[in-house]
Amino acid sequence: MTGASTNPQNIVRSPIIRNLVDTASRIAYYIALFRTTVEGEDRQIGSGTGFIHRRDGNDFLVTCWHVASGRNPKKPTQFLPGCPAEPTSLRVHIPLQANPHQYVISPPIPLYSGDGAPRWIETALGGAPTNQVIDLVAIPVDLSDEKHPLLITRIEDAAWHENTYLRIGRDVIIVGYPFGMRPENPYPIWKRGFVASEPFLLVDGMPKYYVDSPGRPGMSGSPMFMVSPGRAVSKATRDLLEDKSLSPLAIIQQIDVEELMGAPEINMMQFAGVYAGSFGESKLEEMRLGIAWHAAMVDRLFNHPVAGSTHLDG
Repeated sequence: MTGASTNPQNIVRSPIIRNLVDTASRIAYYIALFRTTVEGEDRQIGSGTGFIHRRDGNDFLVTCWHVASGRNPKKPTQFLPGCPAEPTSLRVHIPLQANPHQYVISPPIPLYSGDGAPRWIETALGGAPTNQVIDLVAIPVDLSDEKHPLLITRIEDAAWHENTYLRIGRDVIIVGYPFGMRPENPYPIWKRGFVASEPFLLVDGMPKYYVDSPGRPGMSGSPMFMVSPGRAVSKATRDLLEDKSLSPLAIIQQIDVEELMGAPEINMMQFAGVYAGSFGESKLEEMRLGIAWHAAMVDRLFNHPVAGSTHLDG
């Protein structure tokens, strides 16, 4: 590719690809779910997607409740299709700092404490109790490795923009692992959909909305983004562009135009929610629709946490 621009007979005049992985492709993590057998052997029984978020100096893996529990959030007494039992641990695939293209598997992360209580936190809505489960959890994780430092990319590490509103018809990108972890390509799939219901209206009385993208095993727990083109500029330039006290003319007079024009293009992300699939609901599957939980519900997980539960007494 690099020699294409020097040969006038070539159709491609300049390189059109770069050896660069988008930040959002590192934000989504493949989750392998395991069940410990009576013989003490860990067997993989499922998979999902999640992302890392840091709160109060601690890392948490955020994913769907049904990924962690293996149960139907509308009928917790039932296991999900294809899931023979509830998982007892999970493992996350993480790249190495020394070689970001090489992924390693984390040690087992237990989903239950010694007394059998779930280790995750979840949340509930205020007001009258409801039997419906908010299908989100945050699991405390320690992904440090002194011998082989890992490259941890948290959701807050994305190149953010916050100047657009989530609205019906808006395109969103779901970043997850519908095909599992493939050795030849350890990165997630970006799947486009669009908001299929008015996001400010509740679905089944819950803070979620429909997305025109059908559910697929492995995608549950995927972060969802609105994406806009942008450029990777210095912090000083970014602060100048975001300084609302300055007039547009003052910004133009102070900005380094050469830096702005020469900056590489990047995807600017706005976190829009957590994709949760369709839970095997035939109507959603027929319409090729999925469910997304509002982005604000992740903050609620940490601001209004409740102890994790399998909800078998609901």
